[in-house]
Amino acid sequence: YSCGYKRVFEEYGSILRQKYPELQIYGENYDPPGYNMLIAKIL
Repeated sequence: YSCGYKRVFEEYGSILRQKYPELQIYGENYDPPGYNMLIAKIL
């Protein structure tokens, strides 16, 4: 997984928390279906 996506997610979350302090933001990686992951690894 790309660290760039994590950084953007954290920056976006920070912006949202500044505007909406009561907002709780959760994030995690979503694993694609097995065959898509296999194809991506082959490529």
